[in-house]
Amino acid sequence: DLGQWRIKVVVEEMNLYCSSSSVLVMEDSEKTKRIRYCNEKVTTSKEFYSHEHLITIKFKNKDKCLEEGGCEGTKVQMRLTAEYVCGGKFDVDNGVITSPLYPKNYINSEACIYDIVAPKKKRIALTCEYFNLSTKCIGHCGEHNGDKTYFQDITTFERYEGKDLEGKTIKSKKNHHTFYFLSNSKDVEDDHRQYGFSCSYNFF
Repeated sequence: DLGQWRIKVVVEEMNLYCSSSSVLVMEDSEKTKRIRYCNEKVTTSKEFYSHEHLITIKFKNKDKCLEEGGCEGTKVQMRLTAEYVCGGKFDVDNGVITSPLYPKNYINSEACIYDIVAPKKKRIALTCEYFNLSTKCIGHCGEHNGDKTYFQDITTFERYEGKDLEGKTIKSKKNHHTFYFLSNSKDVEDDHRQYGFSCSYNFF
């Protein structure tokens, strides 16, 4: 499913004086992102995750560098990879499922399916050591309904929001358990609060 793949850009090495040179990483999607990288931008994260499957990278350099030594030593090295951000099949004992990009905040408008499969005659226990989903929504939202971000047990159709599963355990009745995560359109990716989940599972 291409919808669960993202482009990851990592700045591995950089010597670009902002007055003369920079690299611009751009994406035009539901959420437009334009991030400029150069030496003085020390607060900028050196990791960039796309929302879609197409990004543009532009290197800008003035004809004449004003710094001492001119343009000598100007360089940038970036690594681009395709990252599968969520969901999948989990059939190895003692594993972990997490929200997209965890421990970073998850992406808005993302859907993930987690299929946990144990050997026959075994059951599954899922414990969420960290569970905190944003309760922000658009329009009318009540408890466990509306346009809220949620995590759902497909077997029972039980829906979990906010901190509902923090420190709690779900046990399956059979050897196959499926969970569904859906984030709404409210963007929390750059929120200072941490949103997401990390849940470990084991077979018993």
